[in-house]
Amino acid sequence: MEQFQLVVNLSPDDVMRRFAASIDQPRVVVINPLSGKDFFGHLTGYQFWIRKRQRWSRNSFAPACTGDVVPNGSGSTINCRIAAKFTFLWIFGGVFLLLSLLFSVSIALLGFVAGPPDSKTAMPLLFVAFGIPAFVIVFFIGFFFLSRQMGKGNERALSYFVQSLFRDTIVNA
Repeated sequence: MEQFQLVVNLSPDDVMRRFAASIDQPRVVVINPLSGKDFFGHLTGYQFWIRKRQRWSRNSFAPACTGDVVPNGSGSTINCRIAAKFTFLWIFGGVFLLLSLLFSVSIALLGFVAGPPDSKTAMPLLFVAFGIPAFVIVFFIGFFFLSRQMGKGNERALSYFVQSLFRDTIVNA
């Protein structure tokens, strides 16, 4: 997660107009992947949400730049936060892990109750009881790190985009 502030010589309305001119804002029509600007997002009041357009691919866990514009005397302060939202991944992963644990334990208990109590038949059941949840954990950890790695370039691009958009009006403190 990256946070930064820009103090600029523009009014908040001018800052939002610059954002609006440089990004695509979703409308009712579907956005054509071949046309449009490299960044898209939503602008509401003095708050914004911007993402980098991924042509021919989709990464729902890609980072987004969220922030707000605060009046600051004759200019404005732009507060930015670039981060990815993994809330859905954690909820989905937790529910899936609990369901796989429940399924594995029920299969193991059924095997112990229905089968003979010798050690040769107990090993595959223990493998199922502990192997499936371990596989689920490894899968979600790998998916998390892969999606984070795919979004690293987007963080740099978003930071550069916002800072270059207001490069000519930044006030040095």
